[in-house]
Amino acid sequence: MNIFRKLTIRGVNADRTILFGETTTDNEKQEVYKLRYKIYSEQGYIDSTKYSNLFETDEYDSVGKSQYFIAAIKEKDNLRLIGCIRSIFSDVLPTELAFYIKEPEELRSIPRANRFEIGRFVIVPPDKLKKDYLPRGIVMLFLLNTVSNYAIKKNLLGGYAFIKQSLNIKLRRLKFPVGYIKEYKQHYPKHGVLYKYFTQVNDPVIPIFFVTKLFFQYTENIICNRFMFRREGDNTFLFRSNVYTYILKVLKIL
Repeated sequence: MNIFRKLTIRGVNADRTILFGETTTDNEKQEVYKLRYKIYSEQGYIDSTKYSNLFETDEYDSVGKSQYFIAAIKEKDNLRLIGCIRSIFSDVLPTELAFYIKEPEELRSIPRANRFEIGRFVIVPPDKLKKDYLPRGIVMLFLLNTVSNYAIKKNLLGGYAFIKQSLNIKLRRLKFPVGYIKEYKQHYPKHGVLYKYFTQVNDPVIPIFFVTKLFFQYTENIICNRFMFRREGDNTFLFRSNVYTYILKVLKIL
């Protein structure tokens, strides 16, 4: 794992340090596939009987058109994944195949070679029995910061994603700088691996777009917020426990 940042969170039982970065080994990628399978099966997003190896993968994983970013907690000699996200690099991106959309004006000046897609965004739910607080909004923030940091270095300037309405509500609460495609029509194929994901009536899927530098600037501004985080090194932070962060928890922003 190539570690970009570390975040320590005070817990009831013990402090935990979350590592954020990109995968560097096949074993780490397999852990990503296993986590995706576990969460997607629990959420009813996939037909779990079609995955005999318990790995949730698709054609983008098999042809090397992806990069994986993870949030992990080190436990003894192992890394336990608590979140992951995938970036896809392709001439035609998955959102453009799953929806009829009009290209947003904000992306027209970005060459296709400099576009990418964010997807397979997974964060594990907190363990309520252990009563250890896991701020999923903060994990999401740091993961997206990791992705956008990587993208800027690779000159990936913007692109697409498709997300659940439930995640969209979270993004709106956090005021993430995402763009919405006003006119679209979904046409995801019935034989597609995410057909169940796309057809959940109570939590529909919507296409969005983003500009990388806006994502990066937004996440950097929050991470540099001294009321929320204490910097303990160049890339090491402590999540503060105070009135400010307590209010954000109560409002379900974090």
